[in-house]
Amino acid sequence: MLERLTQTTPPEMRATTEAQGARNAGWVPRLVGSAVLPFYLMLAVLAPLVFFALAAAGDWRAIESDARDRIVYIRDAIAEHAKRVFQTHELVALSVRERIAGMGWPDIAASEDLQGYLAQIERNFDEVHAIWLVDGEGRLRASSREMPAPDLDLSARPWFTTMRETGSGLVVGPRQIGLVHQDDFFTITIPRVEGAVRESFDGLVRISISPEYFTEFYANAYPDEGLIALLLRDGEVLVSYPPEAGIPPRIPETADGLARMSRYSRAVYEGPSAFDEEERIHAFTRLDNLPVYAAFAIDRASLEQAWRSRLAGYVVYFVPAVAALLFLGSLAWRSHRDLEEKVELRTRALSEAVAEKNQLLKEVHHRVKNNMQIVSSLIRMQERVHTSPEETIRRVQAMALVHDLIYSHGEFASVNLGAYVRRLSDTLAGGAPAGTRVAFSHDLDHVAVTLDRAMPFALILSEVLTNALRHAFPDGQGRIAIILDHIDGHAELRVEDDGCGFDSATRADGFGMKLIRSLSVQLEADVRFEEGTGTVFVMRFPIEQTMHPA
Repeated sequence: MLERLTQTTPPEMRATTEAQGARNAGWVPRLVGSAVLPFYLMLAVLAPLVFFALAAAGDWRAIESDARDRIVYIRDAIAEHAKRVFQTHELVALSVRERIAGMGWPDIAASEDLQGYLAQIERNFDEVHAIWLVDGEGRLRASSREMPAPDLDLSARPWFTTMRETGSGLVVGPRQIGLVHQDDFFTITIPRVEGAVRESFDGLVRISISPEYFTEFYANAYPDEGLIALLLRDGEVLVSYPPEAGIPPRIPETADGLARMSRYSRAVYEGPSAFDEEERIHAFTRLDNLPVYAAFAIDRASLEQAWRSRLAGYVVYFVPAVAALLFLGSLAWRSHRDLEEKVELRTRALSEAVAEKNQLLKEVHHRVKNNMQIVSSLIRMQERVHTSPEETIRRVQAMALVHDLIYSHGEFASVNLGAYVRRLSDTLAGGAPAGTRVAFSHDLDHVAVTLDRAMPFALILSEVLTNALRHAFPDGQGRIAIILDHIDGHAELRVEDDGCGFDSATRADGFGMKLIRSLSVQLEADVRFEEGTGTVFVMRFPIEQTMHPA
């Protein structure tokens, strides 16, 4: 259609029409370019922010899921330990009951053999705190601690009245302070005669358990995990850990946890603790048929702290990546402004300038994408080997130096490797530790390669020079010679130092060597180390790419 309009335009108006068209071709692309470039720059910065936010949300879900799994595991572990302790006490009580079968209470009180038997059990089992034999009237008749046993009336104790009324099974008593030794314990009891109640009740076997036995186990097995408790169904706390947590001797009847225990034998739930209103993830389970529950809880604040610590680790890698993007964006914006000035001064070259600008924007976007992929790969590789964040920053700076060289020389299609070698060696020499005096010498041919081949070359050279500066000169003095030759379509890089030499057996599997080998594949390079007065690194590669990626 434009061609037909031009053909029908009168000759006297053709020049005016062409001039107007040139002006329209100028301000429209300029307006579009001015709007699109900030969008691309904003997208290049916001994309990592979005990825960071998604990663943070995913990490929180993973931490919370892992915490729930850990809570259930610890809950079941402390429950299994408690069940074994209770089973041991029950077996001991049954053994004692069998031993005194057929004996009268006067014989029990007077038997030195029986008292020695009880004392031997207490010595052999760490779980057993003390053993008492109590007659049907509630009088203490025998003890594992002394003979004769103290004359105590225990008829008012809850565990005695409960056993006298039921006459069967195993009764777990609340935590109490002893009448004789003022020690802290809770009890399990079984009747001397199974099924005998009230008037026919003939006493019981009572074994006391020290809560300290459990807390020592928890301190060794789960020192910093969370809150642990063994409690009765009515809220009476038998064991609590850690002591400084302030778990009360009895949980209020209105507590949500007790209501859940009345309905379920095991559960995991979130909510405030009854004694301090702290938000926690709770888990409990009943110990088989015993009226005892094992409970474990972790406060949400500790999970949030773990989450923030993990995010802080991400920030160490994220900030250099964003800084590199902002640096590239600033360079692109400066180039964009230069292009606009040229467009205003040269109207006839407006179309070519607009095309160049659009191509530059595409190239910037492509470079940002490629460099983000390289930075992401470096971060993932370094996370696996736990290298320091300073290494990531150094490698990102080596990449940024390539872009700085491109924009400072105005050559967007290729990178002058000789100029880059000088720039990088000057940068590393300026950043060397105090007291280090290493002299660089250069013998550099002009070798120009594309940006995609300049990046792996830059990272390899940075690794080799950094390694030499760090390890080749223990006394801080030496010389490094860098030679770059252009030979029959290939480039050959030689880095020679007069340092202490390279131990290939020690450092061949280091992260830096793995990175050099990986990048040399991209560069289609042959890499080797030669021995001399110091270390010689040689790399030969084609200047133009010959392989085609799949």
